[in-house]
Amino acid sequence: MLLDTAPASKRLISITPLIDVVFILLLFFMLSSVFNKTTRLEVITAGASSGKAVSDKQHTLILLADDYVTLDGQRFSLGDGAYLRRLSLLAEQGDMLRVAARSGVSVQALVSLLDELQRMGLANIKLGPTKKQ
Repeated sequence: MLLDTAPASKRLISITPLIDVVFILLLFFMLSSVFNKTTRLEVITAGASSGKAVSDKQHTLILLADDYVTLDGQRFSLGDGAYLRRLSLLAEQGDMLRVAARSGVSVQALVSLLDELQRMGLANIKLGPTKKQ
């Protein structure tokens, strides 16, 4: 005996829960985002002239890997007291500081160094390659 059964109806998928989940995720990411205030870093390349040379003395600062720098041939770590005193002296005298970076140094490390130099009061900073000796 064959029984007539009703054909199985298709179950419709409701997208309302999906919309709710997407809305909750959108709110989560909007509220957990941090909007940093960007700062401007003014840089003069070594080839250009700024027109405000305060001193004729020129010093070279080379950023090396592993948080080390050389200032006029002397090697310092970035937090060294002697290094910071020399930079303060250069800022007081208004000497020009040419800044360069060796290969393997990240761009962020160079930008952080330039920002620190400007906060220390060094106004005559030029970014460019060092002279080969």
